[in-house]
Amino acid sequence: MEKIIDPNLRIKELQLLINADKKNPWYHFELAQLLELTEPQKALEEYNLSIKLDPHIEDFHYKKALLLQRLGKLDEAIKALEWATVIDYQHALFYYYVIGSMLDEEGRFEEAIKAYKKALIKDPNNEWLIEAIVLDLLELGRKEEALQFLDEAITKIKKEELVNFKREILRIK
Repeated sequence: MEKIIDPNLRIKELQLLINADKKNPWYHFELAQLLELTEPQKALEEYNLSIKLDPHIEDFHYKKALLLQRLGKLDEAIKALEWATVIDYQHALFYYYVIGSMLDEEGRFEEAIKAYKKALIKDPNNEWLIEAIVLDLLELGRKEEALQFLDEAITKIKKEELVNFKREILRIK
């Protein structure tokens, strides 16, 4: 059976570790994760400290971005995710997809499409990205453009899922 650790005890332990080793970014990162729900501003400070100590760890930027989004600071969250795309360029598709999703949640569909298209550069055959772009174009009332984009994708990658997706669009809209 796994032992459950009291978060307050772990917070105190991390604070002691930080005092003993002020240059270890992982202590700040772990502390930030523990503080996110109870003290989000302090968590943000800890993420910033972890990034200051080692700006080359994409997880620091990613977790900071998620917190910033929850705090209603979407533009700052996007900047943090853009840093993650630079640091971890092999997984930039994921970060651009997250950016697009965040923008979608705020109704910023034009900007979301741009983020999804950046992700498509990394994986031009990604059905989720294609569908996200089409859905955003539909949200913007640009049905013909959406269907044209989808037709081009179907021609290029020939996936039955996209053909079915088009059928659903035509049936509903």
